[in-house]
Amino acid sequence: MMEAKVNSTPCMPGDTLDDQVGDSSFDQDIYRQAIGCLLYKADISFAVGKLSKFCNNPAQGNCKNVKSVMGYIKYTSDLKLTYSGLRSGVEVFCGADWANDKNDSKSIGGYVVIMGGETVCWKSKKQQLVATSTVKAEYIDMFETCKEVEWANNFLGELNMTDVLQKPYVIRTDNLGACDLSKKREISERTKHFRIRYYKVKEYVDNGNIVFKYAKSSENVADIKTKELSATKTNESHGRMGLEGPFEI
Repeated sequence: MMEAKVNSTPCMPGDTLDDQVGDSSFDQDIYRQAIGCLLYKADISFAVGKLSKFCNNPAQGNCKNVKSVMGYIKYTSDLKLTYSGLRSGVEVFCGADWANDKNDSKSIGGYVVIMGGETVCWKSKKQQLVATSTVKAEYIDMFETCKEVEWANNFLGELNMTDVLQKPYVIRTDNLGACDLSKKREISERTKHFRIRYYKVKEYVDNGNIVFKYAKSSENVADIKTKELSATKTNESHGRMGLEGPFEI
């Protein structure tokens, strides 16, 4: 990490993270150890998820991309999650980047759960299904986010943190079509292949546990979990997630 060049973002738009870069191979054990060390930081999970698929056969170029992420960690070494308790309530953001992986056209989904102004849960993961539209990719991620919110609600209940519990939980997404789909009574033939996810999300909505609301893409904190962002947008995400540090771009 000490050799890594300082970067203001873990990966820039246009970076090649889906391909095995270069012909020469790289030591598998060293690569795996490096990936393992990067698994626990909230703002790099998208890049690390992309790079982790080369653990069995890494190339020199993939190692270079890992060093780029480490350069970002060096740049944000003073950045940390802070839990001040100054803000109340629960905020949830989710999103999906449709057909993000050019090798299999699967989408990347992600969510961020913010409690008291600080991030407590997050995820970035490639979807198992190939979504045939942006709405379907977003809806699949809404299903995953609902499960996480349900878990968090049950966990808080066990801790008797009734002051934090709030229903319905508001989940914000930047896809109006997916928001509308969660309110429909029936689904068409074109959406039946993911009917289990559809009806489970609808159950959360009908029971009054969850409400989906639209958020502009520029305001969606979950974007850092699903796509490459510029240095400016990465920095903006820090404040929304409760990540604080003394540096500026």
